[in-house]
Amino acid sequence: MISILVLAAFIQVDDRPDFLLDPGNLGLSLGYGASIHATEDFIFVSSPAFAGGAERPGKVDVWRVGRSGYEHVQELTPTACFTTGTNACLFATEIASSAGWLALSSLGGDPLQASTAGLVHLYRLAGDEWRLQQILRPVPHAAPVSTGFGAALSIDGDELLVGASGFRSGSGRRGAIHEYRLDPAMGAVLQGSLTAPIGSDEAFGRRIARSGNLLAVGALFSVGSVSVFERSGAGWSLLQILERPLGSSLDYRFG
Repeated sequence: MISILVLAAFIQVDDRPDFLLDPGNLGLSLGYGASIHATEDFIFVSSPAFAGGAERPGKVDVWRVGRSGYEHVQELTPTACFTTGTNACLFATEIASSAGWLALSSLGGDPLQASTAGLVHLYRLAGDEWRLQQILRPVPHAAPVSTGFGAALSIDGDELLVGASGFRSGSGRRGAIHEYRLDPAMGAVLQGSLTAPIGSDEAFGRRIARSGNLLAVGALFSVGSVSVFERSGAGWSLLQILERPLGSSLDYRFG
């Protein structure tokens, strides 16, 4: 036992990263790495507070795996946001990508609606380049306040889910998940909205995690909760609401 412990003390672990995704001198990348998403071929790294001169558009650096590691292949910036002042986009605070689709959300800066309204820039992979296909704007709701559109994103096959943590339904519950069908020709087509169940109706949709037919949605109700749904036909059926375990420390960010 002693000899094993002594030997272990001399084993050195190489903790250096295999690759360092450094944007270099590509502008003042404020907040570089605030959101990261990886697929088999790409890594997307956001800089929501990226500044170029007097503007603060935000940006996403796109890295693609090559023969000798990852190569910087593209830079994405918003096309439908205010880029100056206090209502800048905060572009790509959330990222989702799958099957040749890429969705990037911004929490504010929409020039066509309230300055605090969120946006989702939807891209389609064309050859080696990501090209903007559509701008998604908040689904109208029953209150004159921001819906929190784009608070969370998920893409699974041809389905895009967009969290709107401030969405108000007719029942007064707060939060929703908007579901879109992704079509190469038509873009994102709204299919419906999953509103907050009783017991999780405060900032429902602030987080989304999906695996096939299972969907978990975070909310801030009480001390936080996670609603678990299962795909049922064209909709979702609530399986369970997970709450903070008894005896654990008080945590208002559960879920």
